[in-house]
Amino acid sequence: MNFQREWRYGVIKFSDANAALTEGEREQLAILMEKVACHRIEQGKAPLECVVVESDWSIYDATWAAVEQMASASN
Repeated sequence: MNFQREWRYGVIKFSDANAALTEGEREQLAILMEKVACHRIEQGKAPLECVVVESDWSIYDATWAAVEQMASASN
């Protein structure tokens, strides 16, 4: 089975949100993020912790290669 990249997570950089959203919109976003985080806990899941590597970072391709290697080893 070949590794396929998936769109599984949505990421908003806080500096982008601060620049693009009004104070009220940022408050709404924070409320929604907290609601989703609480839902995870209610479902017995651990808090979601992730590492984000932006595409213009020098380690981006190496990071994807490491993810692919790990996923392939799991199958």
